[in-house]
Amino acid sequence: DTDPKCTAGSVTHLDGMAVAQICAGVFQMGSYKKENGRNEDESLHEVGLTRDYWMGVHEVTQEQFESAMGYQPSSFSGCATCPVETLSWYEAAAFTNAMSDAAGLDRCFDCTGSGSKVTCTTASTLASPYECMGWRLPTEAEWEFATRAGSRSALSNGGDITSGGSRDCDGKLQLSDHSYLDDIAIYCGNSPDQTVEVGTLDANPWNLYDVHGNVWEWCHDGWDGSDYAGDAEDPWGDESASERIRRGGSWYHEPRKARSAERHSSAPDAGGEYTGFRVVKSD
Repeated sequence: DTDPKCTAGSVTHLDGMAVAQICAGVFQMGSYKKENGRNEDESLHEVGLTRDYWMGVHEVTQEQFESAMGYQPSSFSGCATCPVETLSWYEAAAFTNAMSDAAGLDRCFDCTGSGSKVTCTTASTLASPYECMGWRLPTEAEWEFATRAGSRSALSNGGDITSGGSRDCDGKLQLSDHSYLDDIAIYCGNSPDQTVEVGTLDANPWNLYDVHGNVWEWCHDGWDGSDYAGDAEDPWGDESASERIRRGGSWYHEPRKARSAERHSSAPDAGGEYTGFRVVKSD
């Protein structure tokens, strides 16, 4: 943190959204080869983020989405404070545009169509998403940096998954530091077979809730199935890629999917009842 005005994890409200301040910095993105549950596309590399930013304290809720967009896509509808889900990357991007419009800020995406038929791309006026001063989706690097909150373990509370098993869904899963995954993540071992209200469990050290589990979170970046390109400053994925990154695991998935380094992707017009998002804004 080189900005004396930035306090990592400081919470405020901007344009009706509770957000935590995330300070510019350098971190090791990816995972160590010894980390249980690790995938081959998580090569450890140094990433520098040069801009402070604000990130939603919570995943965007059903109530917030419907209020801004006028419709409700969620499979688990009827829970106003549960995360919105079953929406495409395009719909998530369109929501951030609606937030920008309401606040009189520049749009970060060029979108056509409406509702579930909308399609979006990064605004043609931008050389990178970091330049946009409106609301947007986090880049993959911003997401992992904020989720880790200074940690190097598999989970932001300092613990590692000890088994690395593909389906460890009995609940009360103890981590390597004797903390419990169940304290920070809604996953296959403790969910009621659907999403739950945001903020039910403990936040990470920078006051972000549900970065592990509940729903996968759409990130800005395109993903072509390859590994990281290496050390980078303010990186973002290929706009022309056929899929978009999702991070964080979900209520349905196994513990290893909730790790900070876990990478997943889907076509931008897909989503499913496992997928939602949170918003960011450059400071």
